Amino acid sequence: MTFVPLLGYYIQRVPARKEPTLEEKRQRGFYGFYNRLVGRAIQRRWYVLLGHRILADRRLAASHSSPNFSQKMSNIGFTSTSGCRMTCH
Repeated sequence: MTFVPLLGYYIQRVPARKEPTLEEKRQRGFYGFYNRLVGRAIQRRWYVLLGHRILADRRLAASHSSPNFSQKMSNIGFTSTSGCRMTCH
């Protein structure tokens, strides 16, 4: 038996259970979750717009911060309990 007839057999056979209707899909599963999420986002579009604006402003502020800030913080030295000076790298 070749691959193509075998593939055709599995594609054309009758499904074991009936496919749910569009209304049933909107109630359950990922499709239902996404439908509810988008519906709530549309109802509260000004809050979504405000949240987007806050995130965009924070990203813009982070891009203008000093690129050496993390290096300055990582070179802070501290003293252990035995009195030895150690630095973080």
